This record gives sequence, structure tokens and C-alpha cells, in this order.
Amino acid sequence: VSAYVLRLILLKYKNKFDKSGHFGWYALLQAITTPIFFLLIFIGLFFGIDAIESVHLRVKDFLLVLKKFSFILCAFWFLISYLNIYEKRFYGIKEKTIGGIDKRTVNALIKISRALAILIAIMFVLDIFGIDIRGILTIAGIGGAAIGFAAKDMIANFFGAIMLFID
Repeated sequence: VSAYVLRLILLKYKNKFDKSGHFGWYALLQAITTPIFFLLIFIGLFFGIDAIESVHLRVKDFLLVLKKFSFILCAFWFLISYLNIYEKRFYGIKEKTIGGIDKRTVNALIKISRALAILIAIMFVLDIFGIDIRGILTIAGIGGAAIGFAAKDMIANFFGAIMLFID
């Protein structure tokens, strides 16, 4: 019941912000409405099952993992929805710049943000299921440093070649 009431309130304010032209608030409410609805339903189910005294300890442990997973799923769902709303808005604008920012730059930032959100969600899920992510993070850090050093030489060679063509 509380999830349904909250959803109605969010939809009311979302429509109000849509008509008033406050796109940031509209996008926030649009993106959060469905994930928060499902999160409240999950929380209600978990509290209901947790209140039953005859539930086995293994089931309660599984529910704890499922609670954490559902929270991360809803947070990830919100982030991806928010990014998708902004992406659709920027594709709908016909100008090449938006507030002095190039459309391609905004598109690249949205794609990078989406990739980071996916990687962070995967890391949280792996941690919830008991997989040690320190090794993965170490390998990613070393790989990032190696790519950075390799790109430095490649960019220096590229600009050196341009200077040779100019002379």
C-alpha cells in the first residue's frame, strides 16, 4: 500500500515538473518512480518473511543476500534510467551544442557514466555473493596504468608525425 501511495505522489510531482519545464527534477522523478516502487515491495516482502519465526536460518541468510542484491539492483536501475532519460533528451535537441557543450561530448559522458555504473554494480554484486574483488580491482588498476603508459607514447608519436608533415 505504501509503495502504491508513494508511486502516486511521485507521478503527481513528475507531471508537475514536466509541465513547468524543470527537466532535472522531472528526470529524477521519472527515473526513480519504478525502482523505488519495486524496492518498497521487496522490503515489505522481506519484512513479512523475516517476521515468521519458523523460517530456517539458511533461508534468513539467503534473504539477507537477496535484500542487498535487490537494493543494488534498484539503485542500478535508477542510474541507468536516469542516464537513458538524459540521452533521449539530448538526442531530441537539434542544435549541435547544448549550453555551450558539444553534443558528442555529452553523449560520450553518458556512455562512460553508463559503463562505470555497470562496472560498479557488478563489483557490488560480486562482493555480495562472497567473491573477493580485491584481485579484480588490482588487475584493473595495473591494466589502466599500462594502457595509460602505452597511450602516452602513441599520442606523442601521433603529434610528432603531424609536426613532420607540417615542416
